[in-house]
Amino acid sequence: MLSVGVVGANGLIGRAVVQSMRLRGWTVRSFGRRNADVTVDLDDLGSIAQAQFEGLDALVHCAGPTDEDFVANSSMAFRRCTVNLEALLERALLAGVHRFAYISTAHVYGEMVGEVSECVAPGPVSNYAIGHFAAERVMARMCGARQRPCLVLRPNAVFGMPDLTSFRRWQLIPFSFPRAAVETGKIVLKTS
Repeated sequence: MLSVGVVGANGLIGRAVVQSMRLRGWTVRSFGRRNADVTVDLDDLGSIAQAQFEGLDALVHCAGPTDEDFVANSSMAFRRCTVNLEALLERALLAGVHRFAYISTAHVYGEMVGEVSECVAPGPVSNYAIGHFAAERVMARMCGARQRPCLVLRPNAVFGMPDLTSFRRWQLIPFSFPRAAVETGKIVLKTS
């Protein structure tokens, strides 16, 4: 049976990943700031150093910074994508984790105009996209140096039922449209 750690297990994507893996009968250890099997704060190197990755076959990293994180504190968001991610990966590699996956964003391709596919060369524009692309490169370097497989996934639009006690991404279309409909009785398109 596969034993998988999920970092960011309480986020919109992380919760779905955890649920899907548990339905498959896999053993899952959740990592997050709150309500997780292992408490880890990716803004705190001390917290990362204490994280327990021993016994895991794989690690799925779903805790990438959001647009809101870059607006609130761009330098901390970049640090989380690079220096702190490197510390997390080093800790996991030393604990014997063999496989890795990172949930990035399609925004690393650049402007989301026309057809965008895996064949398009990355051209991140926003700090959010640049941060995720930097995280991808950190993952590739760290895993490549240890000859560990690393899968990077770049979803475009992710939706589902968020944890309403902590959700902050209301400007995203799958969430802003229903919220606007409930609060104002209408939906206004903000772009063409």
